[in-house]
Amino acid sequence: MHKPNSDPKISASEANSRDMLSPLKVTLDQWRALVAVVDHGGFSQASAVLNRSQSTLSYGVSKLERLLGVNAFETQGRSAKLTETGQVLYRRAKELLDQAHGLEQIAAQLSLGVEAQISVAVEAIYPQEKLYAALSLLSESYPATRIEVFESVLSGGQALFDTGQIDLLISSLPKTSAECRLLEHVSFSCVSAPSHPLQSIAKPTLHDLEQHRQVVTRDSGPNRSLNAPWLKSEQRWTVSNLPAAITAIRQGMGFAWLPEHMIEPLVSRGELKTLQISGHQREAQLYLIHRRTDELGQVARALISILGA
Repeated sequence: MHKPNSDPKISASEANSRDMLSPLKVTLDQWRALVAVVDHGGFSQASAVLNRSQSTLSYGVSKLERLLGVNAFETQGRSAKLTETGQVLYRRAKELLDQAHGLEQIAAQLSLGVEAQISVAVEAIYPQEKLYAALSLLSESYPATRIEVFESVLSGGQALFDTGQIDLLISSLPKTSAECRLLEHVSFSCVSAPSHPLQSIAKPTLHDLEQHRQVVTRDSGPNRSLNAPWLKSEQRWTVSNLPAAITAIRQGMGFAWLPEHMIEPLVSRGELKTLQISGHQREAQLYLIHRRTDELGQVARALISILGA
């Protein structure tokens, strides 16, 4: 039975570290042999796949059992079947081998100069489905690279970019001092709850809107200095993100200009209703902003290519 650490001077983490650094009884090669026997249906088949003699493979698995004091296989007729203990060892051995292969892939990518992490700031109005589809595709080629995503509003992403905290920026504010290309058009609709008083006006004007509360999303920049051009109402609630704005509008707290791709399901279900503002449409252009491509790593360049495709 394993005895708990009795030395109060040794912490649990130190004890675990000592355990991890102690010599292993079984090698990865022996675990690979056990997995191969199971995956390929027997010692004969596994020996052919691993290009070893059957006797060598059998000896390796027997040594594994002896070192661990367990029986991984039992003989049934002319074949060897996993015991219950063997089934546990097989599952964990597969996980161990997968992790070992993954570690080698990470090392190989890092040796080629692949970034360990990239950071991206994305304007909140950018379609999330497109963003995460692009990141998913990127991770297929660079699974070892960590990805950090910041959600920004107006000048927030610019501040992160200017201070070097991010590699790429998707923003509604173009930037002349960096590489900047048009990425996306986002259309907005003015909406309220179906019961809101503005819905009783057939074609409300901007003057009509100014008589009611507007819900807007706060600039996430450090100075919060920018206002969107449609902030027309003196009665204004400012929230920190678009989901909060949508919740407030659904509860009849006011009106808001919101991205059509975000509110379409709510409008279809009748939870929100558009306001037909006479002669006024709102659209934002989103830009992909980054340093010169020759200053970026492989992963950042790959993401630029995916986003721009």
